[in-house]
Formats: sequence, C-alpha cells, structure tokens
Amino acid sequence: MNCKQFNTIPLEEVLLSLGHLPTKHNEKEAWFLNPFGTETHASFKLDKKQNVWYLHSEGIGGNNTDFMKKYLNISVKEVLEWAEKQNFSSFHPQTKIPQSDTNLKPNKNYQITEIKELQNENLMNYLQQRGLSEMVYPLIREVHFKIGDKNQNLYAIGFENNSGG
Repeated sequence: MNCKQFNTIPLEEVLLSLGHLPTKHNEKEAWFLNPFGTETHASFKLDKKQNVWYLHSEGIGGNNTDFMKKYLNISVKEVLEWAEKQNFSSFHPQTKIPQSDTNLKPNKNYQITEIKELQNENLMNYLQQRGLSEMVYPLIREVHFKIGDKNQNLYAIGFENNSGG
C-alpha cells in the first residue's frame, strides 16, 4: 500500500477502527474529541467529502497519513506498514487477471459445480471474523468449484449480481 491508496480510505473508518466515535456527524462532516489528547468539546473536524481533518484546538490538519504519523508518532514508512496489517473494508488491492491471446478473454481453468444458500460453518465463521453479522447471509451464496484437473472440491463466498451471475 502506498500513501495515495491509504489516503483514499475514509478517515472515519480509520478513526472508528481506533475506537474514536464522532460526537456529531452528517453527510458532509463529523466532529470528534481530540484523538491526540483530552478535551470536553469536540474540536477535531473530519471533512468526509475531501477526506481530510482539521484539529481546531491545535490549528493542524491533513490526510490519513498525516493523522497516523501524529497519532502513532511514527514515520510515513511505518504508517504504511501499519495500514497494510489493517482490514479496512474500503481498500482491497487490485490484481490483474491473466489474459489469453485469443480475443483477450480470461483463461478459464475452473468449473463451478454448485451454488447454494450459505450453509458452510467455515464460511460463516470467516464472515463473523470480518465483523459481518448473520444479516448478510441472504445476500450471499456458497459457491463450490474445481480448479483445473484437480479432483478437489473448493468453496467460497459469492455475491449474485442483478443478472443472476
């Protein structure tokens, strides 16, 4: 993860992951008590649209990287190492799909063998570990598949699109 990627994660999500709750908020902004010290009136303003913060009591502000540098008193490199270890829902690294030479279609080496309602305990435990409740179960599917010539039956969580795919 680099600074540009880390700074695209909503700072509100970062603050919540650190245990800081807003004292008031709306669509555009959120106000927090000073996360760097103690105070009784919120002076830490988060601009949700620009994803930047300003601490009125100290006259400082910035982006996610600036916040974490001050919050943890560490370098940019250490901030990025810390961010890599977090499970921010807003950041999932993109990976390129290998392309075949014919018509640039992905090389399909898998076969979906079954799609059904979520029943697998391992998948349910995984969802709970990620902080998702049973309320999401109707929205997802349990997908069984095989890769290549292997006779192994694998499973995963799938999200059905509007076209039924």
